[in-house]
Amino acid sequence: MKKQLIAVGLAGLLTIPAVSFSAEMAGPSLYGSFRAGLSFGSGDPSVSNYGSRWGIQGSHEVSEGLTASYKYEGALDTTNANSFGDGGGRISSISLSGGFGTVTLGQFWSASANHYGFAVDPTNFNGAFGGTTFRPGNQVSYSSVAGDVSFQIDKVTGGSESVELGASAALGPVGIGLGYWDNENDSSFTGVAISAGAGGVGLAVGLGSIDAAGGVSSDTSIISVSGALGDSGITYGLQVTDSDDNSEDQNVVSLVNSLGSGAAIHFEHLDPGVGDATSHIVLKVDF
Repeated sequence: MKKQLIAVGLAGLLTIPAVSFSAEMAGPSLYGSFRAGLSFGSGDPSVSNYGSRWGIQGSHEVSEGLTASYKYEGALDTTNANSFGDGGGRISSISLSGGFGTVTLGQFWSASANHYGFAVDPTNFNGAFGGTTFRPGNQVSYSSVAGDVSFQIDKVTGGSESVELGASAALGPVGIGLGYWDNENDSSFTGVAISAGAGGVGLAVGLGSIDAAGGVSSDTSIISVSGALGDSGITYGLQVTDSDDNSEDQNVVSLVNSLGSGAAIHFEHLDPGVGDATSHIVLKVDF
């Protein structure tokens, strides 16, 4: 599955355009997450940034049943203040919503991320989907929700053309998620995720297949379990990934201890199919 995952780019801040506010506008509201921790591998421990970000969002009811909204999310580096604003943002979008659904333009989470990837990955920084980015720029997207069924279709324009589809449905205690993308390099991915929960424990199974240029293909299966350790405030996630390509096999253990008021300590241990195992201890504070 490694071929369809893009390594995370911890980048900085873009200029936010001026916004004219009015009494009908909800917001703007400011949010963010500061994240820094220690990474342990084959060498000495190192201090690392783990996707720190800040954002601003709001909405405006332009007429009855029609809402315009905006969102900008920029990256921060908690380990090096000199890198603030270096390289670009994480999310920048504007959308229009109504009875017809929602049309969004800009850079934001893609259809396969929303409907497939997040369903099978209980980790935050590593794993088959955690620590990756599916936030392409130059997107136009249409999404809609009808009861327990939702779907999203994306078109990426500019220098990296692609089409992406995602859909999900809740069938009682069982959830189903579908993801598909096809890009200009003649590569495509198809995945289905099935999840269920009982007694405070969640189980998800993902099956994915990628067809790369030149007729090369590989299949990947993901099994993840997540839940809470009683009333301790600690949640866990376990993930096992198995692929035709042994270098993509990996096991991940994730523990999160909530400290309250938006603060938490994360521990994750990644045992990859190839290379050294790594552990991460991260302090995260959200606002």
